[in-house]
Amino acid sequence: MSFPETPSEFVNWPELLEKGSEEDALAWVAAQTRESVRGMFTSRETEGLTPLMVAAKRSARLTQALLPISDAGEKSIFRSQSALTIAAEAGQADCVELLIQVPSHKVAEDSVCDALLTAIFYGHADCVKILAPKADLSHKGRDALLTACVRGQWKCAPFLVNEITAKHAHAQTKMTPLMEIAESVRGAEADRIECLKHVLPFSDTSARNVQRRTALQLAIIEQQWNVALEVAKHTDIVKEEKRWSALDELLKNRLAQPHPEKGALVAYLAKILATDGQAEHLAVAFGRAAGGGQWECADALSEWATPEQLLSSQDLAVARKDEDRIPQIVSRIEAIELEKIVGASATTVLEPENSDELAPAEPKSRSASRI
Repeated sequence: MSFPETPSEFVNWPELLEKGSEEDALAWVAAQTRESVRGMFTSRETEGLTPLMVAAKRSARLTQALLPISDAGEKSIFRSQSALTIAAEAGQADCVELLIQVPSHKVAEDSVCDALLTAIFYGHADCVKILAPKADLSHKGRDALLTACVRGQWKCAPFLVNEITAKHAHAQTKMTPLMEIAESVRGAEADRIECLKHVLPFSDTSARNVQRRTALQLAIIEQQWNVALEVAKHTDIVKEEKRWSALDELLKNRLAQPHPEKGALVAYLAKILATDGQAEHLAVAFGRAAGGGQWECADALSEWATPEQLLSSQDLAVARKDEDRIPQIVSRIEAIELEKIVGASATTVLEPENSDELAPAEPKSRSASRI
């Protein structure tokens, strides 16, 4: 196909750029000038795109070839999108890389933010990585991180975190990125935890949403135990206790199925509260956990239970055939029984085998002594 001899008006350039061979498309581009492509738009079915916009959805080579003769800041007719935003939507990171380098007076700041939010919406983390450093995350792009967390685009979030984006809250709900992570069940938990590691250092864990709940409360309510543990490590638990009890909130959930991660969270909270002199509270919490069949929680709290509580909880676990879920309780009972045996051995005087041998000798009578 030889495009220099073929008038542009007779070439189906949208189909060529979108689906034709790249070599034929490059040959057509080589025959064009800024004047010839000016005013070219696709039909309504393809939303009124320029040749550069069509190329940006497909190929970095085509985009690079069209850039010198195109207006990179031009917007599509029906969706008012720039080529940069279209490339971001398509996940064409190489095209985004080319278009972002166009002088700022040709690609407006609004277009960069639009492209960034579009890439986040579709989860194109490689595009977000390119766009984020060029966007104004402190002002127009300050809701970028929140958007990523609302959408569950966890792999995009690390490129968007700073002091401003991490603390930015939704105007109506007052939800922060941290709260969205804590409450979400989107995607793999491993991805949420990885995202959390980037967001937590910049977050205010004491912030509350419109329902007056913190990220830790939301994670506990949604039974996100591993997320809650990470948030708890960055939370002043003793200070929070004055407003609400994380431990009490945990024990409101009366699901009896095994939750080892929940037990780990309870153990972490208990050690902090014990240091604050709340051992009696922990003993009461142990009783609630054991009575409700929350054995992992009871096991984690067993250090502060009384011997009577331990024995009673063991009997209950055996009756429910859950004894394999209380290893610490069993160990503590065995330790108490061993201590009793050792103590008894140390204080009991051994009885002699033959009492006559150790009995004091009878004094000899005077008559016997004269014989």
